Amino acid sequence: MEKLLRRIELNEDAECASGADRKDILLCNRKLNAEGLPEIPEAWQGLLAKHNGIYCDGAEVFAVPPAESPFSDVLQMNRDIVWEQNDGALLLGQNESDVLAYDDGVYLILERGSEEVRHRTGDAEAAAGYILRL
Repeated sequence: MEKLLRRIELNEDAECASGADRKDILLCNRKLNAEGLPEIPEAWQGLLAKHNGIYCDGAEVFAVPPAESPFSDVLQMNRDIVWEQNDGALLLGQNESDVLAYDDGVYLILERGSEEVRHRTGDAEAAAGYILRL
């Protein structure tokens, strides 16, 4: 994850929030569980602990509450999404053409709208880099 974090921090177009507190991540996970959603994966929690929200050239990694503006709140985004094919997946980010979800140990890059799987990986760094296009 360190390589991706360096690329984000060196990218002039990237906007990053300060890191999330561990207690905020744990509270978000409890709320996600209560709504029948998976917890934020441990590797993704490391990213949020460093930057609780990332925006880069139309792409976004969602933040845990309380999210700073202009970052979307992962809890609210998951409450609002209606999945056609990927019910139970956890939405973590998006760009203009894709969404990033996590389901059963795998990060999924899904085409926005059709939910067609474009890419799948078990690597959080690769998933974040893909959705942020870094």
